[in-house]
Amino acid sequence: MSQAVNLAMESVADEATHIQARFFEGVRTLQEIASEFPEGEQREALAAYATVLHFCYLNRLNWLVAGHAG
Repeated sequence: MSQAVNLAMESVADEATHIQARFFEGVRTLQEIASEFPEGEQREALAAYATVLHFCYLNRLNWLVAGHAG
């Protein structure tokens, strides 16, 4: 999902928009934070989750996640 978000932000327009700049700046910060965790699936999951959440925040979107606890 986070790869789709990155592709969407990269392909918005030829000119960088304010939201694109804030998005990529935020992604760099999120990756720095995630780098404090040990390498592995948990670090990647944290970075991916935070990236999508950041995208939704900047674009004023609600991200609904359906799942099953078991």
